Amino acid sequence: MENKKNTLHIYAIKDIVKISDMFMNHTGGVLNCISLENTDLKYTKKELYIHGSDIGYSDLKTVAFVMVDNDEKIQLQWYELNNYVPDSFKNWKLIKETIEYK
Repeated sequence: MENKKNTLHIYAIKDIVKISDMFMNHTGGVLNCISLENTDLKYTKKELYIHGSDIGYSDLKTVAFVMVDNDEKIQLQWYELNNYVPDSFKNWKLIKETIEYK
């Protein structure tokens, strides 16, 4: 029998889709990644469960990476969540941006 590999369970799919749609509507960009820093999430028996509440936790640093790639430019944006409500654009602060024109 094989050893069990590390498993990541993401139950926050609805939340991630809402956040992705929100960024598309406000920036025209595609959500490429959400990263969680300073998280208290831990592997239990080599399994990690992520729920929607883990994305907006107050002691957590949640960063979204958004990219606009069109005929005119490539624009990379990083936003930090500063509130409990991740699906409201006003709760995301732009912390870094780069633009390269084609």
